[in-house]
Amino acid sequence: MTSRYYGELLARLFIHSYAIARRRGLDPSGILDTPDLRAILEDAVRGSAGSADRIAACIEAWFLAAHAEKGGPSYWPNLIRYEGALFRTEAVARVARQAVAAGTPGRRPIRRAVSARIIALDHDLPALIVRLDRLNEGDPIPWAVPVKPTRLLVAMSPRGVLRVVRASDALEGFLRTVDGERDFDLVVAASGSDPESARSVLKSLIEIGAVEE
Repeated sequence: MTSRYYGELLARLFIHSYAIARRRGLDPSGILDTPDLRAILEDAVRGSAGSADRIAACIEAWFLAAHAEKGGPSYWPNLIRYEGALFRTEAVARVARQAVAAGTPGRRPIRRAVSARIIALDHDLPALIVRLDRLNEGDPIPWAVPVKPTRLLVAMSPRGVLRVVRASDALEGFLRTVDGERDFDLVVAASGSDPESARSVLKSLIEIGAVEE
């Protein structure tokens, strides 16, 4: 069932938002039963970027409303956006990707994966997630963390593993050259970088699923 599929993604990919909301006296388990989401799920298509975005937006709105009602950590909106990006990426890539490992770069055109996305945040979410993962049930939730602007690339590898890497200006610019018309060697040439370094970056992007052959 479509609702069961997205419900599983909600519980697994909004895991930290879910846990903090519960500790604030809120129960996210009924999000998919809200009227707005039920209406979306009736027409949702698994693997569709549009369906994933609409569902994720409703989930994010619920968590943000919970923040407005109960208050929450300073990083709460960023945490919602981060986990929403994970949700959108997996909801699209899990269905759309071919279940094969990345191969040797060839001469056919390569393109940026539809499911890959770069997000800009005010806080260092990867470092925060490490802290949250180490919390025991009775430990206090970190309430305020330093502001540290961070950009992240979220993708799913050909082996079905969600990957999150830090996105520099150079990496973001490099991705813009992957337009679905150039092959591997032409992308390397168009990057304006040292060819050896560009090849290494592009191979890494293919391995994490941000670029598809």
